[in-house]
Amino acid sequence: MILLLSFSFLSCNSESRYNSDYGGFKEKTASTSMNEMTSNYDLEEAEESNYYDDQNQNNKSNQVKTERKVIRTATVRMQVENVEKSTSSIEQLIKQQGGFISTTNLSSRGSYINNSITIRIPNEQLDTLLESITAQAKHIDQRIINAQDVTEEFVDIQIRLKTKKDVRDRYVEVLRKKASTVEEILNAEERIRIIQEEIESKEGRLRFLKDQISLSTIQLNMYQNDGKGLVTKSYASKLGQAFGNGWENIKGFIIAMVNIWPFLIMIGILFYLGRKLKIFSRKKSQ
Repeated sequence: MILLLSFSFLSCNSESRYNSDYGGFKEKTASTSMNEMTSNYDLEEAEESNYYDDQNQNNKSNQVKTERKVIRTATVRMQVENVEKSTSSIEQLIKQQGGFISTTNLSSRGSYINNSITIRIPNEQLDTLLESITAQAKHIDQRIINAQDVTEEFVDIQIRLKTKKDVRDRYVEVLRKKASTVEEILNAEERIRIIQEEIESKEGRLRFLKDQISLSTIQLNMYQNDGKGLVTKSYASKLGQAFGNGWENIKGFIIAMVNIWPFLIMIGILFYLGRKLKIFSRKKSQ
């Protein structure tokens, strides 16, 4: 009897261990996907936290090793002998240095002639071009050079970009292998979409910084004030302009007459009636 009880106890204990092992394993397997999905939803925050920890620890060493990223801009205002000639000469200098003009605005008011130009030039050619430009000045009113160090922001974006791409790839892996329900799939897809938008935003900012770093900007404003005006018009040019003005006046007169046509009709009627009354009066007096 004792042997039977012992055997029954061992059997129950073994079955309980079997159910615990296999049944528990099966239960764990069923919930593994959701647990891993939940933990993966926090990957981004964890990666960001790790990034800040590493950044704080290696900040000084990273700044030493990383090449400086500097955005340089210059502002120049100067008086020249002849705006037209100086503009042509500066355009040639810009082409020779591998730059280009992004905007230009030439204006004239009386004897004052002004040309505002925005120049983009390779960063390493900025100083050379500035010297060539200011050499043509009759008088320099303003010359300002600014240098903005964006190394920290540049490195920060690069590291964040890599971090977010790694997180996105993990979500893609979870979506491909772990997600088993519709809710898990939709959640993973939504997280991927959000992270992808953040990646594209940071990539756009990084492209902008690279463009500003590689190409410096010069805001050039040059003017002349010698009383000669911008262009001396010929007699034929003045005559042609006079004909044009006359034609514009004719069109304006016609438009004005059309606008007051009711009054013209009323004046015509009154004039007609007046003449009739005058003729009638003469006949009556005779």
